[in-house]
Amino acid sequence: MKEKDFPCYYVDSDNASKFAQKTYKVFIWVSIGFMFLATLVDSLDFFQEIKRYTGIAVFISGAMTLLLTLLKPEKSWYKGRAIAESMKTLSWRYMMHIDPFDANDDRQNLIRFTDRISAINAQANQDGFIPKPNKYHSDVITAEMDAIRNKNLLERKDYYKTHRIENQISWYRQKSINYKLAGNICSWAIFVCQLIAGFYLVKNNGQNTSVNLNGIMVFIATSLIAIVELYKFKDLHQAYALTHQELNIIKTRFGIIQDQRSFNQFVLEAEQAISREHTMWLARRIG
Repeated sequence: MKEKDFPCYYVDSDNASKFAQKTYKVFIWVSIGFMFLATLVDSLDFFQEIKRYTGIAVFISGAMTLLLTLLKPEKSWYKGRAIAESMKTLSWRYMMHIDPFDANDDRQNLIRFTDRISAINAQANQDGFIPKPNKYHSDVITAEMDAIRNKNLLERKDYYKTHRIENQISWYRQKSINYKLAGNICSWAIFVCQLIAGFYLVKNNGQNTSVNLNGIMVFIATSLIAIVELYKFKDLHQAYALTHQELNIIKTRFGIIQDQRSFNQFVLEAEQAISREHTMWLARRIG
């Protein structure tokens, strides 16, 4: 199932969140980049002719910081992600005939789902989050969602296992590996920069040189520390690894599903595990 096959409000929120995330990180990296440029030019004597322009780089870096403070794109990032994931969970529960969308009356299930989705979207709008409509569709329930819901129990079980459980297990596993690797690389890079700066200070004993390597290394180390805090490599590695393990455990009980009632419990546990991780992610970002 493709992302565009979910409710229109999900697609809108997801797109807005991703755009805000990219905007936030671009501002951060541009700010760091211009500060590094200013530090590099100021630390090397053979850049004497252009040192008077370092103030421009510092000014641009400051402008990026000011824009971040005024625009606050991270708020749209976090809010959009929370809304999108809530809608995705509801969509899977609806497609799988899970409580509260398991009534015998299909019309009642449809009304319950559209009311839930509309309520989430209305609350988001009241909070000032009004994403741009997507270019794909304006349906709360798409044709693909109806097609999946109309499958029999065995088909829905297999579909949920492949496209939700195994998909999420693979996603969390890869993210956990990536964040652990990134965290280790940053930690070693910080250590190496600090080591080089220390050796440089000891070797030169405070004397002026044509290359102020200490300033460059200290700036890189400080920037890497800020990046580690921004991406929260260690925290997210642990959270993703935990959710990966939890979903794997839940998956082992897939074989004992015999009827809609046991499938209902299975899906609820899986969706709660995924929702719990998203709640923890949001708490880390805001906290």
